[in-house]
Order: sequence, then structure tokens, then C-alpha cells
Amino acid sequence: MESMLVKNEVLKRQLVFGNPKPRMLSKWFYKLNLEYCNIIIKEPLDCLNFVTDIMKYYDDQVTHNLAEHWLQNPKEVYEWIFYMRKGDCDDAALTLASILYTLGNPNVRLAIGYYGNPKYANTEKIEINHAYCLLEDKDNNKFLLLDPVGDQQQKELYDIDSYPEYITMISAAANGEVFLHGPWIKKFS
Repeated sequence: MESMLVKNEVLKRQLVFGNPKPRMLSKWFYKLNLEYCNIIIKEPLDCLNFVTDIMKYYDDQVTHNLAEHWLQNPKEVYEWIFYMRKGDCDDAALTLASILYTLGNPNVRLAIGYYGNPKYANTEKIEINHAYCLLEDKDNNKFLLLDPVGDQQQKELYDIDSYPEYITMISAAANGEVFLHGPWIKKFS
């Protein structure tokens, strides 16, 4: 998957996401108290399966009575994911990213893009309908897909290039780095 680091601060400030308080994608990583949640797992695959198992998918219209809502702080993550066990793709993705970030994994990225049949993707309009995580495998120069929305345990992590239904537009690391992918490289560079 092609990736380009965004170095332009003006462009970075334009790339904000989430509601009700949009912010740069890298600001959606939270330091969580994993002992508070009784989380003792450490491996990315185990963390992915943990979030998949604990959270059931509910649209924001149902849970927050809003078209779009991103969990605003660690307290909301504890409340919605660990207590009520409800959320949508961005809630699951930022929870997984936050767990891996808290565990000290520097290679996790929060990603947003299009998910679905690629022939229906309108990359001219930059359609975004899904949030998920990427795990950078620097040794093999690829990104592994971590999508905690679903109801199946994963046996291994797969290269995102194996899944044409995922079109990543932007990803961010907890250290503030923001990356453009695919069609957004042309649009913004």
C-alpha cells in the first residue's frame, strides 16, 4: 500500500475527523488504564480479538442519537466499550489503537477510508465510511489489517493489500505523524 508522510502543517490542520469535537486523527489515541479494565493481553492479534469479542456493533444513531460520534476521552472508552459494550467502527478502532498504544506498540496506526466493493468507491469525492487500524510491518514493508468490527476471531493478521475492499485514505500514529494513502496522495500532493 502506497503511503506518504504529511509534512505540511497547514494540510495537517485541515485533516481533522470525528464528532462532536473533530481533531487530528493522531489525537484519538488515549492512554488507558489497562489494569482497571483487567486487560492482561499484549500481542496485537490478542488485542484485536479482545475488542472484537467485548464490543457489539451499534450505529451512532442508536447509541448517541447522532449521525456520527467519536468517543471523546478514556472515560467514554471505559463506559461505552468496557461497560456497555457498544460502539461502531470508529469506537472499536480507537479502542484497539489506544490499547496497543498503551502497551507501547509504536507501529499501530488509526486509519480511515472506504470499505466495500471497490467498483462502487467514489475516490473523486473522497468517500469515507469506515475506521480501522493498521499495524506497520517495517521488516516486510507492508501494513497488516486490524479491523475489530465483526463477530469472528482472527487466527492471524493479514496484509491489507490482500483486501481490495479496504481503500485507506489516511492513517495516523500516536506520535502525531499523519500519512496519506491511495487516492488521497494525488488529491492533496
